[in-house]
Amino acid sequence: MELTPKLILLTATLASCGGGGLYTETPPETTVSAGPVQITRNAFLFGSDYPAEIVIPDIDGMQGTAFVVSTENPAGVVAIDLTASPLAISMQFTGVLIAPGHGYPRGPLVIQGTDRAFCLTSSHLIDFNPTTGAIHTTIPLTQPITLSAQAPLSSPFDIDGNGTTETTITQFTPNYPGGLAAAHGKLYVSFSNYLQPLSPAVAAPGIVRAYNIHAGAPYLTPSAAPPIVTSAYNPTALATLPDGTVLVVNSGVNDIVDANTVPRTDAGVDFVDPVTDAIADSVNLGPVALSFQPPAVTADGALAFLPSASYGEIYAVDLANRKALFTHENPITITGNGVGEDFLTDTAISAAGGFLFVGSFTHSAVYPIDLRAIIPQVLPPAFPGPIVVGFPVGVTPENPSGVNTGIGAIAIRPGTPDTDYTGPDLFALTGTPGTLVTINTRGSGGNPDVARPATNEEHSESAAPTSAPNPPSAPELTPKPAPTPQPKPQPTPSAPKPTPKPAPTPQPKPQPTPSAGPTILTDPPPGADAYADLVTSFTKGSGGGFGLGPAGKEYENVLGPPTGGNLYVGSTDVLSLGCGGEIVIEMNDFWIADGPGADFIVFENPFYCLGTTKIGWPDIGAVGVSNDGVSFVEFTCTIKAAKNASGLCPYTPAHFPGCAGTQPVEGNAFDLANIKMTTARFVRIRDVSCNGQTSQKAGFDLDAISVVNGIAPQ
Repeated sequence: MELTPKLILLTATLASCGGGGLYTETPPETTVSAGPVQITRNAFLFGSDYPAEIVIPDIDGMQGTAFVVSTENPAGVVAIDLTASPLAISMQFTGVLIAPGHGYPRGPLVIQGTDRAFCLTSSHLIDFNPTTGAIHTTIPLTQPITLSAQAPLSSPFDIDGNGTTETTITQFTPNYPGGLAAAHGKLYVSFSNYLQPLSPAVAAPGIVRAYNIHAGAPYLTPSAAPPIVTSAYNPTALATLPDGTVLVVNSGVNDIVDANTVPRTDAGVDFVDPVTDAIADSVNLGPVALSFQPPAVTADGALAFLPSASYGEIYAVDLANRKALFTHENPITITGNGVGEDFLTDTAISAAGGFLFVGSFTHSAVYPIDLRAIIPQVLPPAFPGPIVVGFPVGVTPENPSGVNTGIGAIAIRPGTPDTDYTGPDLFALTGTPGTLVTINTRGSGGNPDVARPATNEEHSESAAPTSAPNPPSAPELTPKPAPTPQPKPQPTPSAPKPTPKPAPTPQPKPQPTPSAGPTILTDPPPGADAYADLVTSFTKGSGGGFGLGPAGKEYENVLGPPTGGNLYVGSTDVLSLGCGGEIVIEMNDFWIADGPGADFIVFENPFYCLGTTKIGWPDIGAVGVSNDGVSFVEFTCTIKAAKNASGLCPYTPAHFPGCAGTQPVEGNAFDLANIKMTTARFVRIRDVSCNGQTSQKAGFDLDAISVVNGIAPQ
């Protein structure tokens, strides 16, 4: 019988049960309910401590499999079937076993498909088939390199031991490979290059090397491009952004003092252009000891969240403008702001983008952050407290050994919970012992990721992101009730487009019936809806056209209800008018009428810079209405700010009175009384700001139009 990698893995597993090895415990050791959250500890046990990485690919046929990097017993990548109960080794995917002499697995893992994946060890790059376990090739990573110019060391150091202290270096052997990412047909590997890893730590310049990916033998070849020297020391992680750019996380040089991480040099990120293999931009975050996992990046590529390995803080980078949003001076505080306060290991964003989950090694817990509020909220009302997966340091009746369980990498299962799959949606690796913890963030309390975000009043609004309280000493959590939702004055465009609902009035009040004329309605008549029905004309301005559909469905994005993102991420379900572009919309079955308060709402896709109530990228439109589609009366739209005003987020709606495109999520409301109109069947929007210049996304981005007060067609 042929010993395939799968059989070898199963044999090693069975032989080591009870004395090392990996297995599923049946039943799981503990399932804890913490409010709506259900936590299953020891859902899967590994044969060694500190499994290094978990990846659940968003690839057809692979979304139900977790690939975990195990450092030993076995050394390699273990494929776990998430659809099995209890969890079990996958019968569909093998992962890979790493042979002796090829280093120990370090964690980074890139899965491109069912037949191609890559992982890093301390000395080699492994190219393998995750289905069969076959290794395509292994690339040694320890060849000496020569830089094109002298580069500074992190601090003076006697490199060759001859008694002379050097401050620069050109030739060295790369070490401590840490990051792995694929982009533009290439695989990128980062190297930290420590000359002295122990305190006082000293590092040579960090580098990133590229390898060309081939469909067949030789599979991987070194790129002819020279190594990329990073802008800061110790590049520990890489991530491929949605636009193809490679993001390099430079953690900075850090010392370990009394078991705490102490930053010694600045940390930051580099943006590498995969076409030129050169750094296009960098963002310095100061001496904050960034953690070693890739950052959590929003689906649209607008924001990256980076945890600290020393402070209990999260930092955020605006990827579009390549600027820091949250820094050590204004962080998202998770557990504290002192050096050595915490080691935040990893971050992951929920399937619908509403929550950021942060792993705390010190407290063996996951902390949720609501990203949909105006100010990011740690431990929002949807979650009663930290999601505790183990024990912090200290002897307790529940933890007689006193050992810190710790938490490592975390991952979100791809897909829509309760639609594409049932059960846990969040998965966390623990350190001691090495286990996989499964977390159902919905439990029996519904899905908070698609529920209405809490308001600032519900969150006790403050001038900075709120921090979490001290974590509980015991793993059992006491839930607290979420506040009762209050009626909103305008519709929230977070509902899926296929499920339209009529827009409520800005302030519910009895509707008068005129003595003459049609009855004013706040709900559409039977068979009608409150949204745009037809585009009667579209004049595309320069740089416009993003969102145009195929023939017969060109304007589908602007018909029907809005499909908003959230306060910090704009919708892409829009039509970009272009610079000076114009569109005319007809309301066929529910005409706009002058009633109490606002009469209709125009939705664009503006969003706040994270943690502020200011707009970073305004696309302003002037709005006019008509009853015949020919003669329009326009609302006065005034621009009181200079275009490209200085500062990251210089704009507020007050800069553009009477204009559309300034109010995230809830849209801009208009009252026909302000222009002395009683009804309107057509709405015209003209781009007047000409913002954005590339990718057909210039100008006003129309999402939808909603009728608040209306009449039946006359």
